[in-house]
Amino acid sequence: MMKTHQMKSKLIAFLTILIVGWGPKAVAQSENTAEQAVTLAVGDPAPALTYAKWYKGAPVHQFESGHIYVVEFWATWCGPCRMAMPHLSELAEKYRDQVTVIGFNVRENSDPDDPSEQYLGKVDQFVTAIGEGMDYSVAVDVPGQKTWRDWMVASGQRGIPTTFVVDAEGKIAWIGHPFGGLDLVIDQMLKGGVPDADKITEQATGRNQYLKDIQARFFALTKEGKYQEAFELGQEIVEKVHMGKAIFAVSAYDALKEVDPERADQYLRGLVPMFSNDPMNLQTLAQTLIDRENPRERRLATIAIDRSLEKSSDSDSFVHNLAASIHFKAGNIKRAIALQERTIEIVQRGENTSRKDAAIEGAKELLEKYKAAL
Repeated sequence: MMKTHQMKSKLIAFLTILIVGWGPKAVAQSENTAEQAVTLAVGDPAPALTYAKWYKGAPVHQFESGHIYVVEFWATWCGPCRMAMPHLSELAEKYRDQVTVIGFNVRENSDPDDPSEQYLGKVDQFVTAIGEGMDYSVAVDVPGQKTWRDWMVASGQRGIPTTFVVDAEGKIAWIGHPFGGLDLVIDQMLKGGVPDADKITEQATGRNQYLKDIQARFFALTKEGKYQEAFELGQEIVEKVHMGKAIFAVSAYDALKEVDPERADQYLRGLVPMFSNDPMNLQTLAQTLIDRENPRERRLATIAIDRSLEKSSDSDSFVHNLAASIHFKAGNIKRAIALQERTIEIVQRGENTSRKDAAIEGAKELLEKYKAAL
């Protein structure tokens, strides 16, 4: 049988959050951004990109006439930024030779006036680990955050990810969220048009409503017992949504399992390769499957989280902590202990923040829990 009504309700609520709550307004707020007059707006010449290191692609010293650029500001600590990376990679591939997509890392130092370059090591690790998960140009801001100030602060933007599109004349053509219709903006510009922000927002909102509608249709089909149709619709949803792909993929698997268990098992095994360069969907996949009774599903959860570890920075305390939890639930106690010890080490070596002591205490409590299970 399919999941209970209660579990379905929880899944529907989670998917609604992904589509609506994590839509075009999904941003991580950056601290210490003082209010100041807006001096950069659509139609203004794009400022230069001042970088400490250019990781991928040819460095952009100036915006070439006749070419379109997408400049997306992100940080290693920003969850919505990570969620946007697969979408940006898809756009970079789709518009290759016509558009240059640049992921510009900012705000890694909690102190904007810190002159040290220590933060570069963290960015180095992240970019190296994620590999093809950022399949576009990548650079990082200089100490003192000049590019952050010249672009984000000057334009009055406070949260990331934020995307700027630079037109063929080197001027700012659009400012928005990467899930807020960026592909629509690019399509319009390549056809020679000028982006209409209100129209783009309207189209993006309409697309989100369409996704909500087919989500509702998916669950209606499962309720009616039309599992094959639900599976096919689930695959369409996975193809079209930007966020929540893994949870929809598991939902599609659950539907197929009702009518063709053998084919469903093959589909399940293909989920880790599907998200092989997408650490966040791998994490979601692991979290979705680990509490199930089916041993194959629980085993896949551990494979997914281990792949996510491979594609994440070795200094990422969140994914190490999550991996410890997944392996603990899977019965891999020694592995869980090792991962939790690494989590504590990462947090202890991290920057001093108001939450650091509480984070260390919580991580140690989990470690004791894991050790007690030996």
